[in-house]
Amino acid sequence: MPTLSNAMLVLLITPEIIPQNHPGAYKVLEHLELPGHIAMCGPLVEFTNLRVPISRILGTPGKSTAAAVVESFMDSGALVSAAAVGNMRTVYEEALKFAKTDTRGGAQPIIHHQSVSNLLANIKMRTDASRLLVWKACDDLDKEKGWELAVEDRVFPTEMAYSKDTEFPRLLNDAVVLPLFDGGNYGIRRRQLEHIVVAADYDPWATLYQ
Repeated sequence: MPTLSNAMLVLLITPEIIPQNHPGAYKVLEHLELPGHIAMCGPLVEFTNLRVPISRILGTPGKSTAAAVVESFMDSGALVSAAAVGNMRTVYEEALKFAKTDTRGGAQPIIHHQSVSNLLANIKMRTDASRLLVWKACDDLDKEKGWELAVEDRVFPTEMAYSKDTEFPRLLNDAVVLPLFDGGNYGIRRRQLEHIVVAADYDPWATLYQ
C-alpha cells in the first residue's frame, strides 16, 4: 500500500501534451526569480486532472518509483555539491589574491593582519572539508556503499540560499556596500577608533556606564 513517503509517479510531459487537455489542467503558478543560475527554468506548476498517455509514464505502473527518484537525486546532489565546492574554491582564490596584494592604504598587504588571515584560514578549512566530503560521497556512490554522505554533502557546502521574492537579496546587496561608503570601515572608521583608544585618559567603559 503506497504511503505519502513512497507514493510517486514520474511523467514525461512535453509541450504537445498540454493542448490535448482541458484549460487549467497544467498551470504555472510561479517562476522563481533567483539571484544566480538565471538561465535555469524550474517553475512551480500545478496539475488538475491532467491526462498523459501511458507511454509517457517513467517506471512501472502500479509500482512505486520513489526509490529510482531518490537515487537520481543522490547522483545529482553530489554533482551540485561539487559545483558548490568549485564556487568556494574560486572565492578563496580571489580573496587570497586580494589579501596578498592590497594594502588598503597600509604599509603591507592585509593578509599580514591577524583578523584577515584568520578569516582566510576559516574559508580554507571549510572548503577543504567540503571538498573531501564531496569526494567521499561520490566515491561511495560509485562503489554503491550508500547515500548518507551524498545527502550530507548536498547540504554542507550549499547551505546559504535565498529567492529574489524575499527581502534577503536586496539586504545582502546593501550590506556588502556598508563597509565601503561614508568613510570606509578600515580606512577611516577604525582609524578614528584607534585615535580614541590610544589616548592616555581613555576609559573603555565610559560610553556604556556613564
